[in-house]
Amino acid sequence: SFSAWTAMSGNVQSAAAQHIDVDGNLSWAGGVEFSDNSNHFRISPRLAIAESNQDLIAVWNESNSGQSQRGVYAQRLDNSGNKLWGPNGTAVIELNSDYDYLDLSVQGLGDDIISAYIEQTVNMNGDIYATRLDQNGNNFWTNGRVVVTNSGGPKSDMITDNGPNCIFIVWSENGYVYGHCLRADGTLGAPDVTPSSLIADQQIVEDESERSRLGFEARRSVASANWSRVVRALLLEGRVGMPQLETFSHLPAITRWQQRLGHASQWSSSRYNEHGYFELEDQRLQIGQLGELRQWALSNVTAPRDQ
Repeated sequence: SFSAWTAMSGNVQSAAAQHIDVDGNLSWAGGVEFSDNSNHFRISPRLAIAESNQDLIAVWNESNSGQSQRGVYAQRLDNSGNKLWGPNGTAVIELNSDYDYLDLSVQGLGDDIISAYIEQTVNMNGDIYATRLDQNGNNFWTNGRVVVTNSGGPKSDMITDNGPNCIFIVWSENGYVYGHCLRADGTLGAPDVTPSSLIADQQIVEDESERSRLGFEARRSVASANWSRVVRALLLEGRVGMPQLETFSHLPAITRWQQRLGHASQWSSSRYNEHGYFELEDQRLQIGQLGELRQWALSNVTAPRDQ
């Protein structure tokens, strides 16, 4: 797991992080500061994890030494704690004296991140914007950022969460609570729940990176995990090894995974019967007894097993 914090560093504050392994040991001696810009205040880091290699990505609020200019910066650390986006990180929002940035948040989207924030003027009015950075720290969307709201009124209490190929944004304004869905392409609208296309059986059997990816998908939230891939990998005949849950998975994620698949790992050596059930020794798992999502995943994406 990762932990991040704000600490005094000379006359300013710095944002730092630490990696804690499965045995509780600290991986980075003394922690790692996200930025070497020791003349600036760097506070309140928020974290996300890259999907492919588990790099740590952080965003934080930054201001100059006189705190007359404010902005938002981001950094990516590899497994050894090396800074991948330069010694001072990359600007999500350059320092400026016109706005402050409140309720900063970050959500992972594959190897990219989406950062959302309230851009507030000195008279307390403002709107919500979002910026997507790719794995190299570059802006993904053509115009750099997208406008989530345009009412221009005071806003507060903004929170975000991951959805299927999108993030959900909720905030308070004028005594009401509002919400939006911001999709991966930078548009607002209903989430895209179209099932992902399946990869070939042989690719899961032979490709180690695909099996590792499946292990990551198994630890994601129920809403965003690609259960088709997970189920198919668990039930493939002739596969090499098993998808592994990441050792730093949170216990609730593991529990959700087990519940959603019906403890599918114990059925990994079962055989699929044409009549709609799996056989494992003297046990049978009836498709019709599963929840709607598991039933869909098993009946639609898992072909009859080779004999």
